[in-house]
Amino acid sequence: MKTHEHALISLGYATGVAFLAGNGLNNPWLYIAAVAGGEIIDFVDHPLYHLVYNRNEPHVAKAREIRKKQGLREAIKFLNEVEDDRKFKGLLLHNVYSLTIVALLGLLLSLLLTAPIYLFAFLGAFLLHQITDVFGDFLILGHFDNWLWVLSNNNLQKLGNLKLRL
Repeated sequence: MKTHEHALISLGYATGVAFLAGNGLNNPWLYIAAVAGGEIIDFVDHPLYHLVYNRNEPHVAKAREIRKKQGLREAIKFLNEVEDDRKFKGLLLHNVYSLTIVALLGLLLSLLLTAPIYLFAFLGAFLLHQITDVFGDFLILGHFDNWLWVLSNNNLQKLGNLKLRL
C-alpha cells in the first residue's frame, strides 16, 4: 500500500476509536497519533533496509545505479514499482515476530494499564498497518511469505504439517 492509503486507513481507524470511546470526533491529537502509528513502521524500516542492513539487495543496488545515471526521481519511481510488486523481503519490522509482539503488547496494555487513548490509537494503527500489508501480500502474491522470512525452513515445515493434524 502507498503511504497515503495507510494514512487514510489510520484516519478511519482513529475516527472509529474516537466514536466508540465517546471521546468526540474533534480531537486532532487522536488522529495525529493514529497516523503516526500507521506510518512509523515504514519511516523507520524502509530507510534502514535501503541504507543499512540490506543495502546490497539487488533491487536496492539497481536503484542506486539508476540514481547515479538518471537521478533521484527515477530511482524512487523504480523503488515504488518494486514495492508495489512486493519484491522486498527481509524488512526487520515487517515480519511475523514483530506483528505478534505488537499485538500482544497492545492486548496486555489494554488489559493491565490505564493509558491515554493516544497510545492505543498509535499501537492500533501500527498493528493495522501490518495487517493491511499482510492482506496486500495475499492479494498481490497469493501468500504472505514476506512476513515469514524470520522462520527457519524446519519451523515452516512444521507449521505446514499442522493442518494435517487439524
